[in-house]
Amino acid sequence: MAINQIAKIGLSSLQVIYYFENLFNLDKYFYDHHFGGTAHPAQSIPEGLSEFYFEFDESLGDPNIGGDGVAQIGLLTNKIHWACG
Repeated sequence: MAINQIAKIGLSSLQVIYYFENLFNLDKYFYDHHFGGTAHPAQSIPEGLSEFYFEFDESLGDPNIGGDGVAQIGLLTNKIHWACG
């Protein structure tokens, strides 16, 4: 259902927000995944990791990548580091 169709049938904004949250199920993407800032490595800060990186843990999306792991991908150095805790 398009947004303009939702507006025409007169749903309140809270119902629209609830509808879109359930439609896209975005909760699984909001955890310890972030761009730069404070790293949360499973073991130690990886060598060659610049201050610009993307970090995610095994719960990103639907796949289970295996065992409480955390990955950092350096955006400047193109280094990838994966460690299990």
